[in-house]
Amino acid sequence: MIRIKKEASIGELLTGISLTITVIGLFFAWNKEKEIEIQKQAHEIRETYISINSRIDYWQNLNLHFYDKVDEVILETTIVFRDSRDMIKARGFFWKSALAERNDIDRQIFETGLEPYHLELLSMSLDLDSTYLRAVKQVSFFLRKEFENYIEKSAKEIEQASLEDANQTAILGNKLRKIKTTYQNRTNDLFQNKMADLRQHLHLNINKSDKELTSN
Repeated sequence: MIRIKKEASIGELLTGISLTITVIGLFFAWNKEKEIEIQKQAHEIRETYISINSRIDYWQNLNLHFYDKVDEVILETTIVFRDSRDMIKARGFFWKSALAERNDIDRQIFETGLEPYHLELLSMSLDLDSTYLRAVKQVSFFLRKEFENYIEKSAKEIEQASLEDANQTAILGNKLRKIKTTYQNRTNDLFQNKMADLRQHLHLNINKSDKELTSN
């Protein structure tokens, strides 16, 4: 009878130990699975922040590239002015051609989906305070104003061109290129200044630990 009780006690002990080991094993397996899931989510979030940074760089480069494309417009405008000796015709040509180049750049920018990307961020519980969206809207507003000012200032320079000066074609070209360079530099400064907070925000998040990134 005593032996049976001892055997029963040993059996119960072994059963208890086996259950404990099983529970511990399940806990470690669950914990490992959770850790892998956190790593996966953190990786996706980092990739998203890196993607935002790349989109901003591409957006900036496109806007700067507009002024590179305007170089050809300026050259053609001076030729129109030289051949026609008509300031209004040259101004109209410049206006139409520069606007066409701007529209082409805007089309490429639209295809990047800068503002709608905010909705994708929200679906991942990111940009809840609209840091990204505010920065994009603010820079977009200033870019439109800068373009309008650039066109207006260039058009005014063409209107004031002298028909009497034999070197006016070269002088006009130099003045238009100087205006273009000024606004190209202003555009670069605009991105550097207005996007500074957002870039810092992205940098800080990219360098967070996995748990910090997924804790929100």
